Amino acid sequence: MGGKKIEINIAVTGQSGSATSSFINCIRGLMADDPGAAAVDAVETTMKPTAYPHPDNPNLQVWDLPGVGTSTFTKENYLQKVNLNRFDFVLLLSFSRFTENDVWLANEIRRLKPKYNLFFIRTKIDDDVRSAQRSRRKPQTSEGRQELLKKSNIKENLEKCMISNANIYLVDNNDSTAFDFGSVVLQLIEKVSSIKREAMLMSLSGIVNEVVQKKLAILKRRINSVSKTAAVVAVYAINVVKRCPSEIDVLLNECRFYRLQLGIVLESLQVIANSLGIDNEEMLFKLKMVSFKHVLDKDSFALYYKEFRELESSILHSIPLIGNIFKARAYHRKCAVFLKTFLDLCAEETRDLQKHLAITLEGNDTNLRG
Repeated sequence: MGGKKIEINIAVTGQSGSATSSFINCIRGLMADDPGAAAVDAVETTMKPTAYPHPDNPNLQVWDLPGVGTSTFTKENYLQKVNLNRFDFVLLLSFSRFTENDVWLANEIRRLKPKYNLFFIRTKIDDDVRSAQRSRRKPQTSEGRQELLKKSNIKENLEKCMISNANIYLVDNNDSTAFDFGSVVLQLIEKVSSIKREAMLMSLSGIVNEVVQKKLAILKRRINSVSKTAAVVAVYAINVVKRCPSEIDVLLNECRFYRLQLGIVLESLQVIANSLGIDNEEMLFKLKMVSFKHVLDKDSFALYYKEFRELESSILHSIPLIGNIFKARAYHRKCAVFLKTFLDLCAEETRDLQKHLAITLEGNDTNLRG
């Protein structure tokens, strides 16, 4: 089943004036005057649960829920009327402090579903920064901005209401690159079930670069330990069949892991090709993607690995007892360079795919579709 057939529902709610409509538009990659955008009106209050499908995936729906405390949605009937069981996430928005009704809803959600994905979103944080800047002659430093944000005391206020370990984010609804907006998207993707994760990644392609950058940082940190393991295997493992170097299995598994984490395994690429109505092999050819060829099987990978500089022999390697230690260090360096090179290749392919996918979905590029 393709990723886009998986249904994902995200609920957004909050007090009047929290800019829920602007947030819903931003997370869907839309502006207020785009077709299908949620109506942005600071005065209007949401009167009933309203679903807004993602423009690239109608099965990902962002719901605008009424706040708690109206004559229609009271504390006594709220949970039943909005039917919280259908949502994968609830995002509780506030433009100042979270109200008594917000806290009540949060506690009820946590009581009924302790492991529920509940996020606290502080909106309009850009207004706070601008307001603080107007009273200053010099531009604020990044440290000064962070100090201002800490003064919101959101965490402390929630803890006073017996809400600990809250997922708290500060956002500018009109700029998905500012403050914590990218982190919100990252957490949505990370916390959704593995079955739905691909659909979420596909649907949030407009800001998925935040996810890629965070994953790359994690993958780079793995290189040192994995290359050490490969080096030990290369030096000490008994390789009965000399068809491939002993360390091949360790390196191949890691390189396949890179492609999986960056979403460029053939299965995921097939989903993208299907969504664009093109052949998968044609897309790979047009984007000049080659990393998949190297990891198809052990023989292909061994040939690719052989292209790298052979380990230079040294007199240190033949020293009794400690020679293998020097040899392992040399292999460690070689394997680390190899893994970094392959990861860089995968990162380049991912960035190229993102760029062309975004342009193609906007209808401004025929490179992939024709």
